[in-house]
Amino acid sequence: MDLVRKAFDFGDGVFKYNFFSKFKTLYPKFLIINLTYKCNSRCVMCNIWKMKPQKELSFEDWKSILKDPLFKKTEVVTISGGEAFLYQDYLKTIKLIIYRLPKLKKIVLNSNGFGKNVAENILKVADCCRLKNIKLAVTISIDEIGERHDKIRRIKNGFDKTMMTLDKLVIAIDSGIKIDLSVASVLMNKNIDRYKKIREFFIGKKINHGFQLIGFHDTYVNNLEEKNNLGFIGEDKKKILKFLEKMKNKGGFESFYWDDMYKMYKNNERRKTPCVFLKNGLVVDSIGDVYYCLSAKPIGNFVKEKRSISEIYFDSKNIEFRNNLWIKNCRYCNSGCDVTKAVAYDFKKYLIFRMKRLFETSFDK
Repeated sequence: MDLVRKAFDFGDGVFKYNFFSKFKTLYPKFLIINLTYKCNSRCVMCNIWKMKPQKELSFEDWKSILKDPLFKKTEVVTISGGEAFLYQDYLKTIKLIIYRLPKLKKIVLNSNGFGKNVAENILKVADCCRLKNIKLAVTISIDEIGERHDKIRRIKNGFDKTMMTLDKLVIAIDSGIKIDLSVASVLMNKNIDRYKKIREFFIGKKINHGFQLIGFHDTYVNNLEEKNNLGFIGEDKKKILKFLEKMKNKGGFESFYWDDMYKMYKNNERRKTPCVFLKNGLVVDSIGDVYYCLSAKPIGNFVKEKRSISEIYFDSKNIEFRNNLWIKNCRYCNSGCDVTKAVAYDFKKYLIFRMKRLFETSFDK
């Protein structure tokens, strides 16, 4: 029965993504909420922690936002930051999300794992999700092993603190608590030489592990000035191409993305991998800014404009702006967020890619 439902959801997604969206703006299925920009990390690749303190949305503000009918079809909510657990009303807000969104199927929590009570807080969220049969995925950010991680995050004993969080979560999962736990590493020139060791370390602990290529933006992480310090230039470019060549030869939907990145980094080809945020994704941050994508400018502000989220989302000028994102902002975007969903929906591109790969493999033989 579960397989039938998944097949139906997949078919429904393909239809809406490829056909329905051409005639009508889709309601957001994917929502990212940045609960706070406060952060207890000092990452070399991110300047969020340097942001001047601003008045954050209150719990009452989130109640107003989440009662908007715009979210009546939202299925996946990602909670991020900053460090989301530094938001005072994080648990109340997550409960609000769970009970306000009628189609919600999954919550994703992102954390650096540094805080003393991160594991305990995650388990409280897991209990809330269990009561409503909501899936919970937790991604802990770890970019290196030992002191190397501490140097990237610039937090003393940061690796040990995060591993304590991971160990507690693994014990909880082994006891029967349902959490889809994984570790994500930002890949940059500081750790490209050791990607195998990093991956093997977590796989050895039976923890799912994935990489995200470092991105440089003038929005959100605001780190454009670090491109020469952390990017893949000269010999480092050869190293990232070697990594990408290995990743693109793996199976599954992600191979399309990695092949795309290989061509982008090697030949400066534009991105072909589709993205859910071009069709049915939305971001709301802690100061009320609303985005179609965090790599682009905000399309409005819930607080300053005194407009509902629906009014901002469906604004004709904003929709025109989103329709032009693929031409302007997405051209050299290397983000892999929700890429498996997007590739699955834009199935034609994936089939063409697979047929080409099959032909190339047969020809090589």
